[in-house]
Amino acid sequence: MPRRAPWLTRREVPFTLLGEWPVLIYNEDFSLYRQLLDAFDAAGIEPQIAVRSGQWDFLAAMVAADIGLAVLPEPLCRRLDSQRLLWLPLMPQMLWQLGLIWRQNSYLSHGAQAWIVACRERWLPGERLRGAQQAPR
Repeated sequence: MPRRAPWLTRREVPFTLLGEWPVLIYNEDFSLYRQLLDAFDAAGIEPQIAVRSGQWDFLAAMVAADIGLAVLPEPLCRRLDSQRLLWLPLMPQMLWQLGLIWRQNSYLSHGAQAWIVACRERWLPGERLRGAQQAPR
């Protein structure tokens, strides 16, 4: 959201508040789009969708131009211009469950093996991945 009142005094944004503002969201190609629409339906909110885009930086520019509020993943929010924009957590949080899958008993390139190891170290420290074929150690 723009770095100005009424947002400067908030520590989070209740999801229901999104119904009071124009919303800028990803287009239909993104899973976040469906997740947001489902959340609006569950809350009984008719969203005022002002902009749909597949480009997060365009959505951020539209927020800076005071077109509305955008709902973006936290890693992208950390990349925003903090002098012009403010990001606050949405409550309740919208969490994603990610899965890493590969074909069992098939060749994994060195790059694929390294990716699996990196994912395990980042998201599953001390845990084992499920499945018959484990990532390389």
